[in-house]
Order: sequence, then structure tokens, then C-alpha cells
Amino acid sequence: LQELVDAERRKMQLPTRYIGMHVRRGHKWVETAPQPLAAYLEMAHNLSETTGIRSVLVTTEDAAAIEEVAASAESMGLSFFHTENPRPSLRISIPQGIRLGLLSAAVENQVSLVNLVLLRDAEAFIGTFSSGYSKRVLELLAGKQAGFPLHVSLDH
Repeated sequence: LQELVDAERRKMQLPTRYIGMHVRRGHKWVETAPQPLAAYLEMAHNLSETTGIRSVLVTTEDAAAIEEVAASAESMGLSFFHTENPRPSLRISIPQGIRLGLLSAAVENQVSLVNLVLLRDAEAFIGTFSSGYSKRVLELLAGKQAGFPLHVSLDH
């Protein structure tokens, strides 16, 4: 796993210090309305001002969110990075996509684990704690930092 994480870091040219952001979309609408991307970007700007860190790693299954973030980068004075996720944007759950043969369990697990480790290594985190994934990131980040990490949940 660490070899995959290191390869992804090199491919993105991810700096050592960065803010992690998990933008949950996909079938999120089934549970609750997704948070507007502008709210994530505002929090990234605020955490950047607090920490002095100008690099933000964005993890999401939503290609449109990546495009919107990239379009905002220059005006915000931030550098955004993201992992490659070849998955099509689906409005169904990942398990359902796998059952229907639209997604590969092996690929989904690999992308999820690589992103989880990369987010664990961030210095601060932005997510939504209605997402179990974001809660796991916070737990791993707390363990790595041996304390309560700087974080923002947009929905709790």
C-alpha cells in the first residue's frame, strides 16, 4: 500500500505539508443534500490562512468537483492536488455499482485506501462527518498527530 501511496504522491508532486479535503458526492444525495463546493473552498481558504499551508489535496469521486476546484485555484491563491480516479460519476452506491458490474471492487478498494493514507498524512482536514469515510480520516489523523487535529466538518 505504501508503494502505491508514494507513487501517487510523486505523480501529483504533492508537497510535504498540505490540507486534506474529502468532497463526498456520488450517491450522497440519498442520505442528505451534498454540501456546496463553495463551502469546502471557503474552509480551505480559512485553514490556509490559519496554518500558512497553501496546498490542498482534494479526494472525491466527482470529476465535476475537481474541475470546479481547479478553476478556483488561482483566484484563491491555493494549489489543489487530486488523485486520479477513473470511475464514472454514478448516482448509485459503490456496492451497487460493483454488483451491477459497473465498478471494480479491486480498483475501488485501492483508490479508497490510497486516498485514506494520503488524507491521514495531511496537517488539517475538511470533510462531512455524516460520511463514515471522513470520520475514519479524522480518527487516523488524530492517531498520527497524537492529538486532536485541526479539522472542519461541513455538516456536524
